[in-house]
Amino acid sequence: MVKIGRMRRYALRRPGSMAMLYFFIGVVIIGIITLLYSHLIINQVRAEVKRTSSAYATLSTLLISSRIPQISEMLAEEIGETINFPTIITDKTGEIIAAKNTKVELKPDDPASMRELKRIMEEMDKSNDPIPIYSYHMNPNTKEIEKNLMFYFHYKEPHLITLLLWLPILEIVIIVLFLFLGIMSYNNMRRSEREALWAGMAKETAHQIGTPVSSLIGWLEILKEIEIKKLRVKDRTMVEKALSEIENDIRRLKRISTRFGSIGEKPNLKKQNLSTVVKKAIDYSKKRFKLDREGISLEERYEEDIFIPLNEEQISWCIENLVKNSVFALEKSKKKSITITVKRINQTAVISIRDTGSGIEKSIRRHIFNPGFTTKRYGWGFGLSLVKRIVEEFHNGRIKVNSKVGEGTEFVILIPTKPIK
Repeated sequence: MVKIGRMRRYALRRPGSMAMLYFFIGVVIIGIITLLYSHLIINQVRAEVKRTSSAYATLSTLLISSRIPQISEMLAEEIGETINFPTIITDKTGEIIAAKNTKVELKPDDPASMRELKRIMEEMDKSNDPIPIYSYHMNPNTKEIEKNLMFYFHYKEPHLITLLLWLPILEIVIIVLFLFLGIMSYNNMRRSEREALWAGMAKETAHQIGTPVSSLIGWLEILKEIEIKKLRVKDRTMVEKALSEIENDIRRLKRISTRFGSIGEKPNLKKQNLSTVVKKAIDYSKKRFKLDREGISLEERYEEDIFIPLNEEQISWCIENLVKNSVFALEKSKKKSITITVKRINQTAVISIRDTGSGIEKSIRRHIFNPGFTTKRYGWGFGLSLVKRIVEEFHNGRIKVNSKVGEGTEFVILIPTKPIK
């Protein structure tokens, strides 16, 4: 129903989309910086743990080789107290002889305790290779320094590194959450401003139209008081026709004024027969858009007695807008037809308006309900956005579009048959 080809020229740009793009780029940049910085810190902590473990192993080697047992034990105890990460010491056969910061107490007589410590040790070895601890002594015969493997030092990275690994992810989640809340608040603010603008413009338009309409009604009544019968037959016929047309135009202006007045605020909904309301709107559209003269065939299918809460003026306005779009889409089509269907599906009333026009390209389909979007040379691009507002905000319904380029378009309005509390 929307003519294709002038989207770039007549579609209004949406600053909100650019703002969201900038937000996304900002999140990506902050995320990359956080990840790089955290990775740098983690590598430094890992290197420090490895240096500490190597130093402990080296000092242990020196202490084991020491000839003063009391000093060796004292230094070993002091060094051991400085280690604050999980460690396990095994002999050269792999038997556990000491464990620290593992949350499991070393009990050689308890098989369950030893199995758990072995499991922890295997996990340690997957992350870090065990560090060998040697003893050095001089061979009295050869006078050479000999090295004997005594123990293996197994260690695990501190819990701090795990926290640091999760820190950038947590920061990004928090940033994204705040940005999401910010965007939501921004969109809500824009929506509130837009709704206030809708209401103000609609009421002002209704007021501006209403003032001259009231004056025209008065002048029309004065003209009707003229004694038309005294005029010549030719003049009398012309005056009567002019008065009739003026009255029709004034009636239409009053209708437009009423519609614009109602769009500014949520209207009162009355339970009415949807099929009757749609049929009246279609009958009016036939005359207004001269469907017969345009060679457009119209097929109507109405299910009887579909009573739902609605505002007749607004639903009629929706139907007229959608029919007008169909007429526009059928301008260059060989087969010109519009099918109107009104039916009930469970607790939902369905209005379908389908044409055999040019169809809507997929790339612009999601933009057609945006205020100001139009592909027409003349037009403001508010017709479909008004339809969406009336259906979704005032009647708690939904509007969908199904289209295929070259085959046609179908707009489907879904309205609940019972009011939503």
